[in-house]
Amino acid sequence: MRTCLVSMPWQLLELPSLAIGLLHQRVREARPADTVVEYHGCLDWAEHLLAVTDGALSPDDYTDIADNGLHHGLGDWIFAGSLYGDPTWRTAELHRYAESARVDIDRAVRMRPHVDGFIALAAKKILATDPQVVGFTTTFMQNVPSLALAKRLKHLRPDLLVVMGGANCDGPMGHALHRNHPFVDYAVRGEGEIVLPRLLDRIEAGTGVHDLPGVCWWHDGESVANEQAHTTVPPAMIPVPDFDSWQAQLSASPVREYVEPKLVLEGARGCWWGEKHQCTFCGLNGSFITFRSKSPEQLWHEIQTLMRRHRLLDLIMVDNILDMRYFHGLLPRLAASEWDLRIHYEVKSNLREDQVRQLAEARVAHVQPGIESLSSHALNLMDKGVSGTANVRLLRDCEDHQLTVSWNYLYGFPGECDDNYLAIIAQIPALVHLQPPGSATRIALERFSPYFEQPALGFPERTPAKLYDHVYDLPLPSSWTWRTCSTRHHAASVKKLNGGCARRLRPGAWHTQVRRWSLVKGTTKPSSLRTVAGDGRVRHTCYETGNGRRTNCYAADVAPTRWAENWPKTAGRSARRNATPGSPTAAPRDSSFSTPARSSRWQRGTPRQGRFHRQWRRRDEPGQGRRPNRTRRRTAINGVVRGVPARQRHQPDQC
Repeated sequence: MRTCLVSMPWQLLELPSLAIGLLHQRVREARPADTVVEYHGCLDWAEHLLAVTDGALSPDDYTDIADNGLHHGLGDWIFAGSLYGDPTWRTAELHRYAESARVDIDRAVRMRPHVDGFIALAAKKILATDPQVVGFTTTFMQNVPSLALAKRLKHLRPDLLVVMGGANCDGPMGHALHRNHPFVDYAVRGEGEIVLPRLLDRIEAGTGVHDLPGVCWWHDGESVANEQAHTTVPPAMIPVPDFDSWQAQLSASPVREYVEPKLVLEGARGCWWGEKHQCTFCGLNGSFITFRSKSPEQLWHEIQTLMRRHRLLDLIMVDNILDMRYFHGLLPRLAASEWDLRIHYEVKSNLREDQVRQLAEARVAHVQPGIESLSSHALNLMDKGVSGTANVRLLRDCEDHQLTVSWNYLYGFPGECDDNYLAIIAQIPALVHLQPPGSATRIALERFSPYFEQPALGFPERTPAKLYDHVYDLPLPSSWTWRTCSTRHHAASVKKLNGGCARRLRPGAWHTQVRRWSLVKGTTKPSSLRTVAGDGRVRHTCYETGNGRRTNCYAADVAPTRWAENWPKTAGRSARRNATPGSPTAAPRDSSFSTPARSSRWQRGTPRQGRFHRQWRRRDEPGQGRRPNRTRRRTAINGVVRGVPARQRHQPDQC
C-alpha cells in the first residue's frame, strides 16, 4: 500500500512535523512492505508565496501568521475561502473582528488570493505519488488548510481515502470534524502510533473498523465514532522520528535562507503534576494526561541518533513537563558529551538553584517554566502548587545561570481580586533586572481543562470564541466542539472581576507595568512614547495608562522614532546597549537599568513572537562584553522575594 502523510500550514518552517516523523517510522516498522511518502505543505506554501509575489510575501510573513494568528484564526481564515469555494468568504466578518480586537490583518488579506493556486499545485504534487491513502495531521491552525486540500483531492480522485488525526481530532472535536465534512473518510481520535497501522491493515483487507478504538467512520451516510482507547501508547513503542524527507525538502528550498532549522523530540507525554493537580486553565494534554516517559538511556540514544543523522544541534523538547528522573540519568550525559547543543525544555517552576545550574551545564539554553503569575493567591486559584516567591526565585536563578525564560502573565481567574495585581505592580520596579513576561493575557477556556470540564469552578456559561465566526460555516451544535470558548464568570465573581482588576487590567496599569518591565530588559518595543524636552530628544519616556494618566517615566536620550521603530529585531541586547548614541541600534542610556552582557557562549537576542522562538548570536559577534559580579540584597516583601543588584537600585523619575 502507498500512503502519503501530509503536514499543512501553519507548521513552523524551522521545525519538522513530529507527528509525521513518528507515524512514518511506525508505519515502516509495522508494515515494511508499504511505501510512505511525505508532503510538507508548510514549506511549499511559503515557497509559493515567495514566488508568486516576487518576495513581497516572504517566509517572515508566513512566520508572523503562524506565530501571532492563532488566537484570531487568521491562518484558518486564509484557507477558508478555498474550502467553501468563495474567495470573499467571511471577509466582512474578519474586518469587523479585526477592528474590535485591534488586529493587523493586512498579511492575511494579501495571502488569501494565492490559496487556490497553491491548493491546485499541492493536490497535483500529492496525486503524482499515486497514493491509496492520504493522512493529514492537524494541530492549531492546520484544520482548514488540511480540509481544503482534502476536499480538492477527493474531488480529483473520489476513490482516494482521506484520514485525519492529531490534537485537533482529540475527543469530541474529531467526531465533529468527521461528521461535518463527508470527504473525510476516517478521523483518528487520540494517539495514532498503534491505531494507524491497524487502520491501514483493515483498509487493505477490506474489513470493517467498528472495533478500532477512537476511529470515526461512515455507515449508511451517518458518522460513527468508536469509543476512544483507555490505554496510552507505551513509551518504548514511540520510535525515533524520521525527518529525512523534511530536511531534504528544506535544504533544496529557497525558504532555507530565511530560517534556522531545529529538531524536535519528545521524551515524555502527559503531565506528572496534572495527574495529581491539573492546572485549572490547562487543556494541553487533551484526553491523555497520564504521565509516561522514556528511560534516560533510550532518550539519550535518540538524541545522539538525531544529531548524527541530521547534523543539527538545536533541539526542541516538546514534553509538557520535564521528567525529574532526567536530572540523574539524562542531564549528566548531556553535560559530559561533546555535543555543542542548545536545548529547549518545559519545566515546572519549583526547581531549586542546583537543578537550574544542572540544566545550564547540560546545555539547556531555553526553558518555559509555566510561571503564569507572581501572586501566590492567583497561583493557588490555578492549582499550580508553587508560590510567587518560588517563581521570582526561579527567574533570579535562571538569570544567574544564563537561561532564557519564556513565560506569560495570566489573569481572569474566578476568585481573583485587585490586591493580587496591585501588590505586584508596586514591586515590578524591583524586578526589572529579571526576564519579563512575554505578555499579559486573559485566560481562554480550553477544552479538557478543569475550568471547561467543571463549570462549577466559575464558568457555567460559555459560547464559541468569536474567531470561529469568520473561520467555519457549521451549525451551532457543532460549534461547541471547538477547543477555545469565550466565557462569562460565575455570578459570585462578576462584581469582583468586572468592578475591580478586570477594568483596570484592560488596558490599564497592569499592561502598562508589564510593558515597562519588558522595555527595561530590552525585549519589546514601546507602544506609546512622549517627548518631554523641547529639543526633540527624549529626556523621559512616558507610557499611557488606561485612564489617560501618565505613569512614572524612565530616562532615555534617543529619539522616540529611533527607539520605537528602528531597533533591528536581529540585534542582540548588548549590541543595542553598546552601540554609538544616536545610531539605529542604540538603546536608551539609563545606566540604572542597564543589563549586563551575557558571558555564555550563546547570548540571548530579541525574542520572536512564538512559543519556542528565540534568536541567538555568538559571543564573538559585536556587542560582546563580560558579565560583572553582582551583589544582591534579598528581602521578603508581600510574599515575593526581591533581589536587586546593588548597582541597579533606582527610584524612577516623575514626569
